[in-house]
Amino acid sequence: MIAREPSRGGNGSEQFVDLFLTHMTDERGCSPHTMKAYSEDLSAFLTFLEQRGDLNAFPHRVDRLLLRAFLADQTAKGSGKRTLSRRLSGLRSFYKFLMKRKLTDHSPLDGIHNPKTPKTLPKCLTESEARTLIEAVGGAHWMDVRDRALLELLYGAGVRVSELVGANLEDYDAARGLLRVRGKGKKERLLPTGTCAAQAANAWLLRRAEAANGNVTAPAAQQAGAAPVFVNRFGTRLDVRSVRRILAKRLAAYAAAQLCDTPAGTRRGPALRAGVAGTREPFDNADLHAPDAFAPEGYLSGRAPEGVMAEIRRQSSARFVTAPCAAGL
Repeated sequence: MIAREPSRGGNGSEQFVDLFLTHMTDERGCSPHTMKAYSEDLSAFLTFLEQRGDLNAFPHRVDRLLLRAFLADQTAKGSGKRTLSRRLSGLRSFYKFLMKRKLTDHSPLDGIHNPKTPKTLPKCLTESEARTLIEAVGGAHWMDVRDRALLELLYGAGVRVSELVGANLEDYDAARGLLRVRGKGKKERLLPTGTCAAQAANAWLLRRAEAANGNVTAPAAQQAGAAPVFVNRFGTRLDVRSVRRILAKRLAAYAAAQLCDTPAGTRRGPALRAGVAGTREPFDNADLHAPDAFAPEGYLSGRAPEGVMAEIRRQSSARFVTAPCAAGL
């Protein structure tokens, strides 16, 4: 399951790795992106051991000295602190799996801590920036209608971009304005979209078939429940990279690409505004275990004003909102 150029000499190390990756895929339900990260982390460690001639030490005779040498080697190759932290986390999960299955009696990661990484606040859109961004998408072409629906849902429902592109027609309740999404770990949530986002989504669904361009076999021409909500010019499902390109294109359209260059920034805008003004906005509980990270700049030098963070937590629990329209944020 791990693609590498050098041979490992058939010492059986891949057997443990494959067991771990199969467990994470089939039993834990990890996403392809998570599995790719685990594969890269373990592959990097095995490559390091093989180059040192210590491959036979894996996995039972790996010690702290080997791990520190591995970190030093990764640092010399230009890996940053975040990459090193991910490498250690991948190895830690691997040895935790081995101990749970009684395939080893100890973990060499015990006592080794991840390097400290700098904490930065997410880049978020302000009210005026979000209004300008969404109002800039006003064309009559079906792509314009689709892009506006994308932006409205990202901002109004606070949905992850991966969740949005993975949504199917059966997941959207147009009558009640609700969108069912599946997030990390295949956790399912039902999100209120708000009036404006619902209107934009309904307008897009009326134009969605145009993306098929007469191809009756394209997903865009299908009305089955499993058909994707958002499709590209080929009539197939949009992916995360496509949404990033769309957002970059729309930001450049009004010459403000420096404001926010990721879909996550659009999604987190409502959370930041709620901390400032106490407005009722959509939240994702999975991302609010540290709500102080979204505190406005004025609160960074001390505690947030009494009641503000309590209001944010109350709203995240209520999860019943009416998102503001682009024209009346």
